[in-house]
Amino acid sequence: MKRLAKIQRAIKAPKDQKGYGFVYRKASDILQAVKPLLEEDNLTILLNDTIQEIGGKYFLHAEAGIFDENGKQI
Repeated sequence: MKRLAKIQRAIKAPKDQKGYGFVYRKASDILQAVKPLLEEDNLTILLNDTIQEIGGKYFLHAEAGIFDENGKQI
């Protein structure tokens, strides 16, 4: 967990997107910022998106996992 906390402190992903009265950051901006930090600690991020139907409505279910060099999820 120390490695993950270090990355969380170091990541710089400013909110520079604007729309609908909000200022936000895109997932791609976050990934671009975090990938070099993960590489420094031999970590990998894996993303998985699926569509799920709940009560007749469809939702995007997104998951992200961070794994160490041995394939262990942290």
